[in-house]
Amino acid sequence: MINGYLKLGELEKAVFVFDGMEERNVVSWSSVLDGYCKNGKVGEAEVLFQKMPEKNVVSWTTMISGYMKSGQFAKGFELGFSDVHSDGLGSSQAESAHYEQYALCLFRISNIKPRRAGTRERCQNEYGI
Repeated sequence: MINGYLKLGELEKAVFVFDGMEERNVVSWSSVLDGYCKNGKVGEAEVLFQKMPEKNVVSWTTMISGYMKSGQFAKGFELGFSDVHSDGLGSSQAESAHYEQYALCLFRISNIKPRRAGTRERCQNEYGI
């Protein structure tokens, strides 16, 4: 039902259904997370992501993608390279799923104008790239 509302562009109704659920799983959490990101509500997505009791490759990739698409490249980069490993998702499956997001982040960072060059330097210093 959540996905149905999201496909119709009815984020508020999807969130209403989600909020009324007695039992939620990683799929329902990730669906709402995706809905927030696709509707430009990355702040709300970030709050929801922090509340998620269980995260999987889909939820991590959705959040990283949300950051990238909203221009919050450093947050997406940091979430992808630092937090995913500290949350126990450092497996080869998780790493493979995130390579596309890493590549997008690196591409975006490399094209940042000089006034934001500090972000590139931070990535080089902290992540060795």
